Amino acid sequence: GIGLVFHKPSKRYIGDDLEHAKRVAAAAKQGGAEVWGVFTEHSADEIAAIANAVGLQGVQLHGEKARQAHKALLQRAADSSDAIQKIIYVRTVSGEGRVSDESAIKIDGERDLVLYDGVSPGSGTAFEWTNFQPDRSERFFLAGGLDADNVQDCVRRVNPFGVDVSSGVEEPAGSGQKDLAKIRAFIARAKEPVGPSPYTGPMAGQGGDGNFDALPEAAQ
Repeated sequence: GIGLVFHKPSKRYIGDDLEHAKRVAAAAKQGGAEVWGVFTEHSADEIAAIANAVGLQGVQLHGEKARQAHKALLQRAADSSDAIQKIIYVRTVSGEGRVSDESAIKIDGERDLVLYDGVSPGSGTAFEWTNFQPDRSERFFLAGGLDADNVQDCVRRVNPFGVDVSSGVEEPAGSGQKDLAKIRAFIARAKEPVGPSPYTGPMAGQGGDGNFDALPEAAQ
């Protein structure tokens, strides 16, 4: 899948022209990708309006305001024909690998997912995987400083459902400009089998066999 960034201060902002975003989304779908929107300081109504206009299949809720829209988005999905099919709820992880409880909320585990990301999303900074203790009753993605060189180690150690990358597939890294060769290399490495994970509890093997999603966040 790809993520279209709707956070205006971001160097990866897709732009104000929703028709442009709609064309990008249509091209991605034609290529077989799911299209997600990345939101920060948006209300549930704003998120739903953009999702419907662009044809987003899912939304990723970063930032306090967007996360607060989670419950209302679930209600809208139940009551209407909004385009949103899935929600990724972002939980913050400290540099030491500790999950913040400020974003603790239960999700619809059958439909939605969690993304664990560092305190500065999109910065290319990894957190400490050794101390990281995710809620393994939920399907989760992992982000934060991933690239083609470390994604296999991440998958082996953490065993996520999927991975999310942004600065790690840019040239230069952190510029906001995606590099096609880096994207291809990242996806190829992410999908390679990595052998047994050290984690053997509930939902073990949810991603470690290489059968999971890599979600690059798209620049304009």
